[in-house]
Amino acid sequence: LQAGLKPNPRLILQNENSRIPVGGPLQFTRDTDTFVMASQVFERGDKRALRTEKARQGSNAAKQDVREVRRQLRALVAQAYIDLKLAQDKRSAAWDNQRLLDVVLSAAQIRKNAGDIAGADVERVRVDALRAQNDVSVAESELAQARRALALLLGISEHIDQLVASDAWPEPKIPQPLTGTSLDEVISRRPDVRAAVSRIAAADAGGRPRDERVLALEFHSFLRRRDDPRVRVRAG
Repeated sequence: LQAGLKPNPRLILQNENSRIPVGGPLQFTRDTDTFVMASQVFERGDKRALRTEKARQGSNAAKQDVREVRRQLRALVAQAYIDLKLAQDKRSAAWDNQRLLDVVLSAAQIRKNAGDIAGADVERVRVDALRAQNDVSVAESELAQARRALALLLGISEHIDQLVASDAWPEPKIPQPLTGTSLDEVISRRPDVRAAVSRIAAADAGGRPRDERVLALEFHSFLRRRDDPRVRVRAG
């Protein structure tokens, strides 16, 4: 709205060369020089239309920037949610593996006591069980990190350890091949591309050759004495 407004007129009132009278009161029209100027600028060469177009394109670019930020945030949240889902599954698999190896270790210890297997075989199973415990610790750390990452994007600061990705994994789909035309359409719909196009249009509107001449009307009035007024009109 501001870009489409006409220039405001100007009115200047100025007093100069005030003289202190001797032996009498100060008279405004006699003892001061008064300068009055009124001016109005008239734009030519479609300056206002170009200025309005530049502002409109700049506003559109700002809106597309907001859409791009939202798009990137949605993508980050989706990726963080997938990472959390993957970390949950990884921890679940690590727990299952540890429980299985604990059972195998218990069975191997019983067989060792019965003399069915050697102690070295039991120790190999014990090493595998310890490795499984370490995998559980790593999975727990990765799960906590995934929860913190998602909570940061969602602006959550409390009960972070209760975040759970409850959705099931989606069914895999084969994407449709993109032709050259459809790929260009997809790219042109991106908010960052649209913002760039709007900025180019705004720069074009701001730098387009145009007539810079203006018409100004000025009114000058010098009231030096009551009997000597001067009035001048100037166009330039």
